[in-house]
Amino acid sequence: MVYNSSDKEMLLFGGLDSTTGSTVVFSDTWKMKNNVWTKIRDMGPGPLYAADMIYTGNRAVLFGGSDGIAISHNTWDWRGNLWTQRQNMGPPGRGLRSMAYDNDRKLVVLFGGIDESRNFNDTWELTIKDST
Repeated sequence: MVYNSSDKEMLLFGGLDSTTGSTVVFSDTWKMKNNVWTKIRDMGPGPLYAADMIYTGNRAVLFGGSDGIAISHNTWDWRGNLWTQRQNMGPPGRGLRSMAYDNDRKLVVLFGGIDESRNFNDTWELTIKDST
């Protein structure tokens, strides 16, 4: 979940519910504005939980997560009403990573994480341009 300071709204994607005895992984997108949640009808990332999402000032960027079987390496952009998958030229899928936005350099910075067999101690940067 991220806060979009430009539009003064929260954005939530996916998640996990294991309270019913069986695990359900969600693939829905929700916005909250003026304390009202609205489900957004959009085809975007498949079911995911534990993905990282940051807000850059004009978009949300989502990376990774898991569908309960495999760890994702996909990167997605959200620009107000639509998910767009970015070209997959980035890091391999991983969990427990950290992600932040460097506003001065206009970069998404991702550090570390783990997958099924290794710990990562690497840093990746994704340049964000207004036109991309």
